[in-house]
Amino acid sequence: MRDRDDDTGFTVLPRKECECLLARNRVGRIAFERGGRVEIVPLHYVFTDGVLCGRTARGTRLEAASENFSNAWPAVFEVDEVDGVFDWRSAVVRGNLHAAVKDDDEWRRDQPRWEKALRAFRRVFPEAFTEGDPAAFRDVILRVDVGEISGREARSTARDARTGRPSRPSARRAAASADAVRCS
Repeated sequence: MRDRDDDTGFTVLPRKECECLLARNRVGRIAFERGGRVEIVPLHYVFTDGVLCGRTARGTRLEAASENFSNAWPAVFEVDEVDGVFDWRSAVVRGNLHAAVKDDDEWRRDQPRWEKALRAFRRVFPEAFTEGDPAAFRDVILRVDVGEISGREARSTARDARTGRPSRPSARRAAASADAVRCS
């Protein structure tokens, strides 16, 4: 069931729809605080079986995520599907960001979780982290330990000029809605 806020026109997405939105997309943004500044970085990612993971190259802002005292940074990840200015869906994940390279200290500290993240990534990109990897320079795996998932949707109230009835949803929105129903 969706909750609608009639004051704003937004609809709160149920967790399952947020997970489906995350699972069917591949590029989002991750935000975290570093050195007194909030950083936001685009990230290609996978979300499967409750695991959100991505990858980056060594020497990037994201790679340093496991260098602080607790081996993680609080982070927020967001992905959007936009059909138009007033027609969109957004999912937000809040959790702790970790980074590791296979067999480094962080990997060994939490090997079962890193192996799960690697399997999740390879389920979508089978060649990832193999000799055939087209982005082999991105050898740092990122993992967000999901603490909270939320989402919202906006829909326009545009009306068909000929009939006065609400406009039909775009093909992408209709497909996304159908995917949301089938997503499991």
